[in-house]
Amino acid sequence: MASTSGNELSCLKKLLIVDPAHEGDDGAAAEISHLIDDYKLIYSIESKIPESIKYQYFCAALVLTDRVNMTATLHQKLCTLSKILRTIAIVDNSEQGTARVSTLLKNGALYDFHTLPLDPQRFSHMIGHLRGLDRIYAASHHANGSSGPALPPIIGTSSLINAVKVQIGHYANTDFPVLITGESGTGKELAARAIHLKSSRANSPFLAINCAAIPQSLAGSELFGHEKGAFTDAHASRPGCFEQASGGTLFLDEIGDLPLDIQSQLLRVLENGHLYRIGGQEPRKIDVRIIAASNINMDKAVLAGRFRFDLYHRINVLPLNMPPLRDREGDALLLARAFINKIAHDNDLAVSTLSDDAMRLILTYRWPGNVRQLQNAISRAVTLASDNKIRARDLNINIDTLKGHPFMTLAKARADTERALVRKAIHAFRGNISRAASELGVSRVGLYRLMKRHELDHRKMLNGGADHEEKSEL
Repeated sequence: MASTSGNELSCLKKLLIVDPAHEGDDGAAAEISHLIDDYKLIYSIESKIPESIKYQYFCAALVLTDRVNMTATLHQKLCTLSKILRTIAIVDNSEQGTARVSTLLKNGALYDFHTLPLDPQRFSHMIGHLRGLDRIYAASHHANGSSGPALPPIIGTSSLINAVKVQIGHYANTDFPVLITGESGTGKELAARAIHLKSSRANSPFLAINCAAIPQSLAGSELFGHEKGAFTDAHASRPGCFEQASGGTLFLDEIGDLPLDIQSQLLRVLENGHLYRIGGQEPRKIDVRIIAASNINMDKAVLAGRFRFDLYHRINVLPLNMPPLRDREGDALLLARAFINKIAHDNDLAVSTLSDDAMRLILTYRWPGNVRQLQNAISRAVTLASDNKIRARDLNINIDTLKGHPFMTLAKARADTERALVRKAIHAFRGNISRAASELGVSRVGLYRLMKRHELDHRKMLNGGADHEEKSEL
């Protein structure tokens, strides 16, 4: 019987919802259940919590509203549970709720917390992030017996990055060339690796080459190899990148920087399926999938004569554009937390938390250097942060670059996104509240509450009222 991978086991795990007050259909537990498909609801925690629950659940959501009698026994059980599962608390927006969160945080018993009324998008993002972390750890543990974290190829839950993940899944099923475009630092090599790892070539080499870093005089030898004596310093025969990546994937980053004569040779290799080493007489058959990338406008490069038209169309069979981080709603915060966890683990540090001003800066800054810049900022911040809390000043961001892009509070950012999502769903389903609620993952009653909170009238929206004229923010 084939063994089950760590990732497959992780996919079977559920969210554990703990509702000590047994609040029923009107409580926070019911609201959470509308936002996630796989969950188990319990009303009490066993005195002896078995370690085996970590194989059944990826996270525990604790409903600790003011109706819950927080006894010393319950507090101890929650602390014990948190040592086995990552836990998040849902509390009332009250002094008592703040006090409970503060106490649990001091004891290291919480990964995160949410105040009521629940923000559906923020909660869903966090649940997706925790499920992803669990899959990372499960895969790592299965592969090498270690529970140490490793970052997945693509982190994020925004609509743009989800579309990229779908494309990656489709592209992995073929051997056609892929051309990945996007700004520097958007993760083009990570996308190429993700395609490779999902493909039938996953157990063969993945070789990444930065074409811009190869001296022009050596480009042919680096790509196609050379025979002994082919040139002055060729003291021995050497296979090139195509042969080194045999059976696997060759990632040609910054392909637009290849010299035109090398572009001609590359085109012949791709068309004929074989190559000649520099100074060689024998054709060598190749079996390599090509994934190329560039951060320049390739259409303009072709028009300017800097890149061959025929080669461009040969490598651009399957196009993939990596969106800039500034357009990926909410992903910057998920990425920041993933980087913090990874850096803390690799350097044997306590996991840092993000202050409100740091989260606000991460969400509102434009990140011109994209994911790479964010990762570098987090690396610095983990080093500079005092008392395990990263503050805005630790990120070392030049505030001058924020001019023209004013801050907004986290509450306003969430409210704006929530309102836009509700409007979009109502328009998409032409006022059908049941279908819109289902799409948003809330109950009909919950959707009506959201509409009331954001002063949205679906009749006006569909009949050309003021709301109908407002441009969607998504």
